Parts: sequence; C-alpha cells; structure tokens
Amino acid sequence: MERINSQTILAKRRSKQRKQKLVRGLAIVLALMVIWKFFGSAVTWIRQWQSDEVYDVSAENMSVHGEKEKAPKKFSEAQITNELSRLSKKNQTYESIYNNRAEYPTVLLRSLCNNSEMLNFVAGYLIADKSAHGELTKKECEGKIPLLLQWDRRWGYVSYGSSDIGLSGCAPTCLSMVIVGLTGNRNATPDKIAEYAQENGYSVVEEIGGHGVGVAFHEDPFVSHVSEALRDVKLA
Repeated sequence: MERINSQTILAKRRSKQRKQKLVRGLAIVLALMVIWKFFGSAVTWIRQWQSDEVYDVSAENMSVHGEKEKAPKKFSEAQITNELSRLSKKNQTYESIYNNRAEYPTVLLRSLCNNSEMLNFVAGYLIADKSAHGELTKKECEGKIPLLLQWDRRWGYVSYGSSDIGLSGCAPTCLSMVIVGLTGNRNATPDKIAEYAQENGYSVVEEIGGHGVGVAFHEDPFVSHVSEALRDVKLA
C-alpha cells in the first residue's frame, strides 16, 4: 500500500514538473515573440524615419498646396541664362547649375526657372545613375491620395520613352497616386508604373498631340506633348 502511494506521489510530481517545464517553455517562446515583434517594429520605424529625413518629401510636396498657381513664364534661352545668373548669386546650388548650364536640357532649365522646387532634382541630374531609389514614406500615405511629384529624386531620373519621368512622367506619376490611394499598395511607385507601361508598349508618343480644348481627341491644330513648354502653337 505504501509502495503504491509512493509511486502515485512520484507520478504526480513528475506530471507537475512536466507542466512547469511546459509553462516555462511557453513563457520563453512568448517573450521571444514579443521581443522579435518589438525589434521588427523598431527597425521599421527607424528605416521610415531615415527615409522621411533623407527625402523630406512631405514637407516639400505639401508646400505646393500653400502656393497660388502661376502660369509658367515664357523664358527664352537668353532669359534662362540671365535668370540662372541672378539666382546663382544667392545660392551655391544654382551657381553650380549655372556654371554647367550647357550640359543640361534647355527644357529642364526652363522648368527650374519656373519652379524652384525642382532645384535638388536638377542639381543631381548630371550625376544620376538613371535608376530608382527609395520607397514611399509613411507620411505620404497617411491621406486618402498621396501627393507625388514626377521630379522626385527617387524616380525622376528613370528613363521613360525618349525622356525621363522627371520631364515626361506625369501620367505614371498620377496613376501611381491613384493606385496607392485606392489599394494601399506602396510598391506602385511612378517608376514601377512607367516600367509596366513600357513593357506593354506604352510611353511618351511624340507623334500624337492635341490641345485638350476641343470636342474630340487629337484634333487640329496639332500641339506637341513633348516639345518645350510654351514654344508651340498659341491657342489664345
């Protein structure tokens, strides 16, 4: 009888010990999962913070809303030179662009003279590797539809048709904004949309033009979509 009681007590102790080991094991696994989750969130936050700091996209893009839209000025090549010369006296970045102005496309310099927000994009134009860098930031995706710019340095230098996204990528940039806003797919950046379009035979078509004020598409008079701004047909 005593032997049976002893075996029963020993079995209960072993069962209790197994349960304790199981509980401790589960506690350790749970603790590791919490630590891993926290570590992953911390890494993601740090990367996101660095991305926001590097591109300063939100502050740059949102400034568009605070300005009253103005019609672009009709800068001739001589006027572009004079404007860049004036700006170069106030800013070293403009000075560098002015000193190397012969190497830039005229349409790019004309756009810069009309839009100072393109300064960093133009400054990096000659040394860019023509590939996409970076991703959409958390701040950009906080609203319903993100505000993206085609001359953003993350994708603006990428080739698109006979040009690049920065100069001719308004369509893929707008599509990117819509897709990201409606689906939440942050991978649908302008460069990805441009790549998809070109893979399927679409891009800038220089032979097709139009003025956008008639009752039909592409009706006369022909206005090129890729010629230098304000250097084509005057409609009014």
